[in-house]
Amino acid sequence: TQVAASVELLVGAIRDPAFGPLIVVGAGGVEAELRDDRVLLVAPVSRTAARRAVESLRLAPLFHGFRGRPELPLDPVVDLIHRVGLLAATTPEIQQLDLNPVLVSTEGCVAVDALVAVAAPASPVVPVRGLRGRPMWAPTPPPGPPSVMRNRN
Repeated sequence: TQVAASVELLVGAIRDPAFGPLIVVGAGGVEAELRDDRVLLVAPVSRTAARRAVESLRLAPLFHGFRGRPELPLDPVVDLIHRVGLLAATTPEIQQLDLNPVLVSTEGCVAVDALVAVAAPASPVVPVRGLRGRPMWAPTPPPGPPSVMRNRN
């Protein structure tokens, strides 16, 4: 499948010992380091902060029909940044996450390549049951027998 005319972004996360999980958004692809066009955010990232981050990039005009190009939807990019922020904030085992490039076209966005570096969990991972309908960032139910765990939806 070929992707229509698009913009290449980088969306990533890194766990900094001093600041915790940080999210980077910027120009992506093979020229990402040459362009030096990126924003750093502390996770979790609100949708408003994600939108402001994208709009602050030097490549932002490419989303708004620059030189006759088609307008590109920002909502899928904002959602991706928001979700990567939630993932980084709620999963301490993720030390680094790189989605580069993320191709943004008139049809949405797709991560073409991904790299995830994980550390061993600090405590044993216990399978959780009954998550259907519960967002991944929802608070953990109080301890007790499984019969007291109720879906809040």
